[in-house]
Formats: sequence, structure tokens, C-alpha cells
Amino acid sequence: MEFINNYQPSAQTPVYGLDHLLDPSVPYDFNFVFPVKTLGNQRVRLIPFIPAVFAQEFYNLIEPDVQDVLRYLPFSPWKKLEDILVFLETFGHRKPDWLIFAVIDLTKNHSDPRWGEGALAGMIALMNCVPHNYSVEIGAVIMGKPFQRTHVTTNATGLLLQWCFSELNLRRVQWQANALNSPSVAAAQKMGFKLEGILRWERAQAACKKGTGIVVDIGHGEEDIPSRNTAMLSICWDEWRDGLAETLGARMARTK
Repeated sequence: MEFINNYQPSAQTPVYGLDHLLDPSVPYDFNFVFPVKTLGNQRVRLIPFIPAVFAQEFYNLIEPDVQDVLRYLPFSPWKKLEDILVFLETFGHRKPDWLIFAVIDLTKNHSDPRWGEGALAGMIALMNCVPHNYSVEIGAVIMGKPFQRTHVTTNATGLLLQWCFSELNLRRVQWQANALNSPSVAAAQKMGFKLEGILRWERAQAACKKGTGIVVDIGHGEEDIPSRNTAMLSICWDEWRDGLAETLGARMARTK
């Protein structure tokens, strides 16, 4: 029996020449599988992340603590604004299953002519959207240090959940976290996500993430490429219908 295998790795288009992302006169294409809109309540607003509006301010926000802020996330530390632009182009534009939002804290006495009332608190994304499975994931939750452990993440996540279940009519919203990142897992559980299990050795990580991964020692020269176990959590449509929508709404309204 004869056969062939002509597999070739997909050529990745290099990311370069990103100056146009910072030009406010050039319309930004989100290239997203669902309609794109702004979400908000009295405390937080989620605005689709237009790089010309938010990229520089976001970099300024996280730069002092970037190592810590990105510690458990599968991204190499962003050392300059261009690194963030590459991330936004790679995920925010080229992947139609991603939509990145800027998170605005409306409780701050601050305004900016580029986005109006409120202070930029960070970013959050819908990702891994699979319309034919009615499923999506919330991730890339990156808040500046002054906005961590406040109402911001709860309200930002809640707004996305309300949109996913009440308007997009999705059936599953998942949350993945490095299993060592217990604060992320605990935060998701407080919002109603159920831990489904630990995906063991779920992904390889960059060498710079060795401190938050599992070192491989099997003698194949891969000791510098750590892996991670991933906690998988989810909320499903029937849980949302059967009371979680009201419970989360009350949590979002809490002031303490």
C-alpha cells in the first residue's frame, strides 16, 4: 500500500509595519464573528479596544508591573509599546474568534477626550468563539495594579456574561487559568464558574514562564520549555437561566 504525506507547516504572515494602528484616521477592523458593540453599566464600560485610542495608555498603565501582571498569562512580557501592538494585531484583528475590550472604570473622577468619562483600568477579551457550538471563552483579563481586587473585574466579566447569554444566546462560556494561579480560579468561582477539572500538561509555555510551569525532565533536550496544567471552568445557559443571572447581578451591584 503506497501513500504520501505532503504536510507543510502553515506559513505565518510576519507582523510588521504597525504604525497604522496608532493612526486615529484609519478605521480599525475588528474582524470578529459576532456583532461588535460597547457594553456598560453605572460602574464599568467595555469599549472595543481600538489601538489608536487605548494602546499607549494601556502600556503606560501596566508597564510598571508588567512582569507581575502577566505572570500566569501565556504571553511573553511586553517590554515596549510595539509588543502590545503585535499582540493586538495577532489576536485582536487576525483571529476572528477574538474581541478585545478596553475596560473603563466609571467610578473614577476622570475623563479623557478619546473615550469620555472614566479611567482606563485594563483589558478583557472574548476568545475562542465557536458560533456553531454556541460557545465562547472569557480571557486575557489584564487589569492595572490600582484596579485589581476591586469591582472592576467582576463587573467587566459580568457584562460579558450578560451579553453572551442574554443577547448572543450562547450556551457555554468557559474560563481557563494556569492551575497554579489560584486567585484567578477563585475569582471565577465567585462569579459562578464551576471547576470542571484540571487539564494536565495542557500546553507548552515560553521559556520565560518556567517559574509558573512544570519543568520537563525526560532527556530530550526540552528542559527549557515548561508546560502547564490548566484549570477549566465554565458557566452554561441552564445555570444562567436558573438563577445565576440574578446572583451575579447582585454581586456586580455590591459596593463592598
